[in-house]
Formats: sequence, structure tokens, C-alpha cells
Amino acid sequence: MVIVAQSLGCQVISNYLWDAGKHQHIFKDTGNDNSDQTEFLKLKSLKRLVTTGCNIPLFIGGLKKRECFKIPNDDGFVWGNFYDPDDVLGWPLRQLGPTCDFISGHAINAGGLLSSWNPLSHTKYWTDGDMLDPIAGVLHGLLP
Repeated sequence: MVIVAQSLGCQVISNYLWDAGKHQHIFKDTGNDNSDQTEFLKLKSLKRLVTTGCNIPLFIGGLKKRECFKIPNDDGFVWGNFYDPDDVLGWPLRQLGPTCDFISGHAINAGGLLSSWNPLSHTKYWTDGDMLDPIAGVLHGLLP
């Protein structure tokens, strides 16, 4: 399984993985349930998480203790985060603390002449080869 999330979707999937790993909210009664359905819902088969324009630091910046979700499996899970330094909503993640050390950051220049240097860059990830080519490579690398 591969998940690609943009902007607020990054916070949503991060919260989902946190809840799944801590058996909270919808996962509250699934602590010892290792059924195929529960394992699927907890994203135990997640191979890659790709985030773009990730705004998680905006949501957790004021927390005293910043802690990332636990890696959902020991089967080569990789999280790649693409961000544009000019994007006021997209941020690198590794600086959030030691629990984020497994996240690889990829600074890109999303957009063109009129958008790559300002907040419009947040809307340009999906049309930029600096992001699309590496994601295509990740997907291709997962094929049998």
C-alpha cells in the first residue's frame, strides 16, 4: 500500500496512524485483534507514505512534547516528505524531534516563474516534475 497526501491530508493520515498505533478512538477495541481486516485498517501493509506541502508543524508547534506515530510495520516502511521552502504551509519534518528521524525530507522548487517564490507554490506540487518524477520512481520501484 502507498499513500500520497497533500497539505491537510498529511495531518489527517498522521493522526490516523497515531490512533491505529495507540489503539485509540476507532481502534480502541482492536488492541489484540490481528485479523486481516484489522491489520488492513491499521495500515500494517503500508510500504510508502509520501507527503507534499505538509503542514503538521503548524498543528503541533505549540506542544511541549512532539512525538510522531510509530512506524506501522517492520517491512521497509518509508516516509518521504516533499516541501518547497517558499511554501508557507509546507514544512520539513525531521526537525520536529528524534521520533521523526525516519522521515526523509526533499526540498523542491514547486511551481514556475510566477508561483515558485511565493505562497502559490503550495498549489503547484502536482504539476512539478521535481515531485512527480521521484514519486513515479517510488511507485515503479514497488512493482514486482
